[in-house]
Amino acid sequence: MSIARGILKGFISQGIDTKIAEDKRLANLTDKISETYLNVTLPSFLEKENEMKNRYDTIKAKDETLAKFGLAKNLYSTDDGYKILQDADQTYIDKIKSADINFGDFNFGSGAITRSMNFNERNKKTIDSLVNQQGGIGKSTAGFMVKAPVPEGVQPSTFDASTVPSMSELGLLESTGVDSDFTQKSEFRIRQNNAVERAIQVSGLNSKISKDDFGNISVTAIDEADQGKLDFITSETTKRYSQNFGRLDSANIGNESTAYVNTIDRASKGFKDETDKTFASYKLEASSELANSENRVIPLEGGQKITAYELFLNKNDTLLRLYKEASTQGRRFIKKQYNALTPNESGYYSFFKRIDEELEKEENS
Repeated sequence: MSIARGILKGFISQGIDTKIAEDKRLANLTDKISETYLNVTLPSFLEKENEMKNRYDTIKAKDETLAKFGLAKNLYSTDDGYKILQDADQTYIDKIKSADINFGDFNFGSGAITRSMNFNERNKKTIDSLVNQQGGIGKSTAGFMVKAPVPEGVQPSTFDASTVPSMSELGLLESTGVDSDFTQKSEFRIRQNNAVERAIQVSGLNSKISKDDFGNISVTAIDEADQGKLDFITSETTKRYSQNFGRLDSANIGNESTAYVNTIDRASKGFKDETDKTFASYKLEASSELANSENRVIPLEGGQKITAYELFLNKNDTLLRLYKEASTQGRRFIKKQYNALTPNESGYYSFFKRIDEELEKEENS
């Protein structure tokens, strides 16, 4: 049975004595993820958009072409980039206009629509969960989605910002601004490290952080038992920052990452405890043999029969959905909660080994 079918089927929940406790734990997990979205992720996005709009309107009052150029080069997302636009004189503006760039319908409004659509798509799973908490069928997602602060009728632009010449190509100062190769610049690395540093600081881990003159950070005095969590927090923050490096509140990405990792931490421990109880209720002892057995079946109410592996998939349904989307470090962290990192004939190691093999096939297909 593939994990794709196993974690979606959910047909055994009614036949498990601990269903009430499991439902409560799943509700707590959903609440934590939703709380982070409503109190951190969504407000941060809206704050960034409002700040960008104020900055864009200020520069537009100075010169519309300059304002659109700043938007194309993502200069509004950093204080240094915005200062370049504020300090731009007529000679600077004339160099941009000499490139004869056809911005067309490209403006803040069209870009805001695209950013809002992308934000809603990235957070679709959380939004859907919030709707379900409000009653599910017939409820609208509109109350949990962002809507671009633009006049009615404005449409996303088809303008390709990557076609705009760089500041260096136009003979303009490019030492501090954000350009198409921003991810290669020191500012990108420094802001990313600041986000990682914030994540570690609020994680509660007993560690010491040091930073060199170039903004690189290193973590020392970390307990070996906490190393897996540190790796997960670092990878999650780095991933989120790379996807949203234009955020004005980039350090807050660290807060969001740690909140997410802490939620996974609590959830994985809870799922593991409930799985132990369920296996014990069926007089099963997790092992490699049990994980791979197709012959030993468990009878359920209604005459259904499942294998121990199918029981494991369904008992850990929600967590495995998160596991499937997690980074390598995230998967290792979850497996550590099940004592499944080291090859062993007893315990849940072989269950996760089967899951990893099936996920690898799906990812390579």
